[in-house]
Amino acid sequence: MKVRIYLFFTLVCFLIGLQSCEKQKPDIRKKSAPAFASIEKQLKELDLDFQILEKDHPSQIETTPFRLAFNQARQELEAGDLAAARLSVESADAWMKDAQVRYYEIHRKSILDSKSTETGQDLMIKTREFFSLAESHKQNGEMDLFKKYKKAAIEEGELAILAFRVSGSDVFELARATKEQADFLREASELKNAQAMEDQGRAAIQESLDQCTREIRECLSGKSEQCQPDKLKAGYLIFQGMEANLLALADKRRELVEAANQLYPGKISAPELTKEIESWRAEYQSYYEGLWRKLKEQAPPTEDELKREQEGKRLEKIKGLNKICEGASPLGKSGIVIEETEVDLKGKNVMIRGRLYNGSDRSIYEPRVAVCDGVVSVLKDVGFHELQSGMTTSFNLEIFNLTVMELAAKTYRIPPHKLLLVYRDTEGNLHKVYRSY
Repeated sequence: MKVRIYLFFTLVCFLIGLQSCEKQKPDIRKKSAPAFASIEKQLKELDLDFQILEKDHPSQIETTPFRLAFNQARQELEAGDLAAARLSVESADAWMKDAQVRYYEIHRKSILDSKSTETGQDLMIKTREFFSLAESHKQNGEMDLFKKYKKAAIEEGELAILAFRVSGSDVFELARATKEQADFLREASELKNAQAMEDQGRAAIQESLDQCTREIRECLSGKSEQCQPDKLKAGYLIFQGMEANLLALADKRRELVEAANQLYPGKISAPELTKEIESWRAEYQSYYEGLWRKLKEQAPPTEDELKREQEGKRLEKIKGLNKICEGASPLGKSGIVIEETEVDLKGKNVMIRGRLYNGSDRSIYEPRVAVCDGVVSVLKDVGFHELQSGMTTSFNLEIFNLTVMELAAKTYRIPPHKLLLVYRDTEGNLHKVYRSY
């Protein structure tokens, strides 16, 4: 019985002791509130640092020392062991400071060595996210968080620009990225760094432009191997190929200048090369024209040359006959009627037969007709000096540029054209009117 009473009282004392310990914990936290708050703040910052560090892709194994120290600090803080918690926090913080530098450099080297799968565009997306978070914290007055995200954004932006450079991306992708990064830096009040960043993009464009200019001038001066005079005079096709390359380079240079001036108005310098290029082309063109003249004088024209010459003359004549239609107006409602009545074949040639009726109340003088603006004919007199009111006459027009075979290929339909009438009125004024077919 005595033993049972003793055990009962012992158990009661033990429970009272536990309750006393439980009551002491809040007292310790309350007494050391500033120290608790300081360590908790450090842990929150370290947790954020670790999240940001993920941008540099540390491996899970390599982060083990940090995670162990971090979790130990939490447990020690929860247990109220502030001294031990401080030591664990210091250990985690030391690891983090070293890791931030080391993993950034590893990340940078992987991009520099073209071993990273990230593109400049990928990294710019992350940069925008970090700057957006930085601005959000700045607006909320959380300046410590603002600084952390700003630093991350600046680092990620630098890696993005490095990725653009290493990948050999279009120089304007690089320039646009530097300009965007510079805008972010200005928003973050990093004015000096912003200007330096923007200057990088402008310098890259200027360098590309200068390189383009050098290549053109080396060719124009005959210094480049492909543009040496003896090579360019070895054959016209060789000259044409080099001319095409040079003009393509000049076009690229012009596009560079135009785009550069949009990004950096008045800050890009580029000498005008149009006259130099035209002078170079004229020199070699003149050389070959002179060579061809000599060859032509020495040899009779070939059958193909004769055909080309005849075709050239034919086309020139068609062009001249089409000019008859210039300044003509639609026939309108003057009472004059001009129409095609039938298509006739004359040997290999096609003829249009038509009718002219003067339904106006006055005579018309020197009436002439033609077809133009498509198929063409010569301007032909209808046989009357004066076609009085109410008179009708017929006419035939031989089409110059349409054969029977060509008409058959078009299912015997004459292509669209105009039937033209030229005449003078009673006061001597010239009129040109047409009817479309």
